[in-house]
Amino acid sequence: MRAIVPLIVLGAFLTGEQPARPPARPPERPIIPPAPRPQPVADFVQRLRLGSPASYRGVTIYPLYLGQVLDNTNYLTADEALAAGCLSIEETGTVGRLIATNHCARYVFLLGGKAFAGGRQNRTLRQDVLLPPHSGPVELPTYCIEEQRWSGGARFDRSALPNAAVRSKAQYSDSQREVWSQVSTDLKRLGAVNATSDALRVYEKQATALSDYRSHFPVWEECVGVIVLHYGHIAGMDAFCNGSLFRKLRDQIIDSYCADVIGLKEVGTPIRGEDPEQFLRSIITAGTSSRPSPGVGELISFSGGNVQGSALAFNLEVVHLNAVPLIYRIMERLRD
Repeated sequence: MRAIVPLIVLGAFLTGEQPARPPARPPERPIIPPAPRPQPVADFVQRLRLGSPASYRGVTIYPLYLGQVLDNTNYLTADEALAAGCLSIEETGTVGRLIATNHCARYVFLLGGKAFAGGRQNRTLRQDVLLPPHSGPVELPTYCIEEQRWSGGARFDRSALPNAAVRSKAQYSDSQREVWSQVSTDLKRLGAVNATSDALRVYEKQATALSDYRSHFPVWEECVGVIVLHYGHIAGMDAFCNGSLFRKLRDQIIDSYCADVIGLKEVGTPIRGEDPEQFLRSIITAGTSSRPSPGVGELISFSGGNVQGSALAFNLEVVHLNAVPLIYRIMERLRD
């Protein structure tokens, strides 16, 4: 038998066949698993803390605080940059696109749902955008919120924030028609119907009522955002990377949520409303997807349970997060 083995091996070599090899030995040390993928949304929400709420005429607001602030950048808002003359917003001739150029030496944050007035018709921004310093032209995705006008100049000279229902449609609907329908509904409810169907006329018509609402909610120190309930049901949430950015946008955000309850039937707030902590937990466990933002950073969309929303992250840190319930339980049931 000893003389036969070499002949078998030689035969295999001559015929091109490979002799059987012994099974591979397992590695002596375990292979190092890949590093976990960063989760900016979950990491951010896990650092949020709820404060004590305040309530007035069907609106309850919970302040949000960050256990650890990781981004203290002093971002400019659209209002600040437009007032300083270092942000230009211009027409493209297409309803769904505007051009923004940041001439400032600082980052400019454009809040999702933010409306720009002027041009050929007022538009609302479909997502958060962060413009870098001296950005050059950047395309902004927009919807129209002034259906009956297509005339005027090329530039937009002021900004505002539509009511929360219009903001939500602009950010989470794929239909211009749905946005127009929401604008029409809200203009009728708020007594603000006008010749061009301009959503921003709401604030002119309801300025006194909104000022009254706003005055009943504290300016919470170090607050970075809010969760808002309408008659005990969660209406939405906005949270920012630091208190400075939230303070700049606080009044507009509170007005946008309060505008959605004006004209609703007055009902008592439930003794036990929906749980904001559960709402936050739903965001943490929601499925996510991401895509590049038109400016810098990435837009992270999330959905799961009864929550959907989006967050703008820059350098893996959330600059702003907006979340809304998939089913807004209070609005249709309470309308006149």
